[in-house]
Amino acid sequence: IAIMKEGIIEQLDTPANIVLNPATEYVRKFTQEVPREKVLRIESVMDPVDTSEEISEFKVHKDAIIETVAEAVLTERKPVAVLDENDNVVGTLHASHVIKVLYGGHAEK
Repeated sequence: IAIMKEGIIEQLDTPANIVLNPATEYVRKFTQEVPREKVLRIESVMDPVDTSEEISEFKVHKDAIIETVAEAVLTERKPVAVLDENDNVVGTLHASHVIKVLYGGHAEK
């Protein structure tokens, strides 16, 4: 996606990166009202796998939009396993990351 101002590209990037890491003040203002939970995928806010960490039995796919799994993740007491397209665990998602996406701040990794 390209964000332009007066015919000049301000930022050319993925939707998630534009929302999470605006390159200019113009892009930040342009995206400040974007509901992050509707555009960000789990992979943009997950943590790397930590084998010492106890995780929930609930699992989510890395390509899922946060909004689609937020309620379920927030009810879990432990981090949730994040799976790739082959159902391999590639990360974990903490409720705190979902809260940051829903209620402000950045939770990107």
